[in-house]
Amino acid sequence: DIDEPPYTLLNYVQKWGMVALLTMCTFWSSLGSPIYYPALKQLEKQFNVDEDLVNVTVVVYLLFQGIAPTVSGGLADIYGRRPVIIIGMIIYVGVSAALACCNSFGVIVFLRCVQSACISPTIAISSGVVGDFTLKHERGTFVGATSGFALLGQAFGSLIGAALAAAWDWRAIFWFLVIGCGTSLAIVFCLLPETKRTL
Repeated sequence: DIDEPPYTLLNYVQKWGMVALLTMCTFWSSLGSPIYYPALKQLEKQFNVDEDLVNVTVVVYLLFQGIAPTVSGGLADIYGRRPVIIIGMIIYVGVSAALACCNSFGVIVFLRCVQSACISPTIAISSGVVGDFTLKHERGTFVGATSGFALLGQAFGSLIGAALAAAWDWRAIFWFLVIGCGTSLAIVFCLLPETKRTL
């Protein structure tokens, strides 16, 4: 009678460690939209555009937040969870830096689309990662925790954005995203394992 290999090599504490790592990835997606709201008036003044046009930069972010995971979920199934998450975070950091330096409103709209498209898939993929390393009886706990912590960005985004916009200006918001997501990226790059079971 041969013992079956364990479903996962992670113990209970390490699984919560994985939840913390995944939260580092997903937090920046949920933060990206609300952190930007307090800066809309500053953008109106700087680029001399009306409120409706500035709101387009919010709408396109939310639009791509819904569309992008449908494509990237398939990529994560083919190439693995880790590379799709890491590449998305790298692009997000680069695009956030470009947004901080941007002097064209049209380019800001385009970059907001790219910013959303590359980071929003992390939320969907993180649920796949949790499914990879959990057993059925505990899956709800870990998926719920990962999804819940991911939404912390929605809770605190506007507060952080308002503080940054008041202390400096709208560009500081994007530099904050560069530093924060860049730090998370370094940690995730070093610690997040590939969990796709066929790999």
